[in-house]
Amino acid sequence: RRQHPVFRRRTWFRGKPVKPGEIDDIAWFKFDGNHMTDEDWQHDYAKSFGVFINGRGMQGRTVFGVRVTDDNFYIIFNAYHGYIDYTLPGEEYAKDWTLILDTSKDEVIIEGDEGRIYQAGEKITVHDYSILLLHHVVPKKEHATAPMV
Repeated sequence: RRQHPVFRRRTWFRGKPVKPGEIDDIAWFKFDGNHMTDEDWQHDYAKSFGVFINGRGMQGRTVFGVRVTDDNFYIIFNAYHGYIDYTLPGEEYAKDWTLILDTSKDEVIIEGDEGRIYQAGEKITVHDYSILLLHHVVPKKEHATAPMV
């Protein structure tokens, strides 16, 4: 969490792009890889959902006035009593994702280690009562490096 400002935001998510033409700062997905609608939250399958967190979707700036950016993350929650074959969202969110946490296996990938890589739109099995955390690296030249204000 210390290494990723996207997990220590100082403003609320808006569910909208920070700049025109960009993707939303946060997006919610069903197990089939499609966006959640208000109606979807009322169904039983809402026990399993994914959350996209956009590393470029922050409004903060460094002490030097540079826009703060980070990598993208995708979290899958499965509170269902069985496993679910989950479809990752399309390439507009990321071309690939690296698995860095799987609570069903007590598995955490430490920086420098390599987790399994999944492609956009690929199916991933999510075990019952578990959480997966996936990471998409955004080139560091696009990140702000000074402290946030």
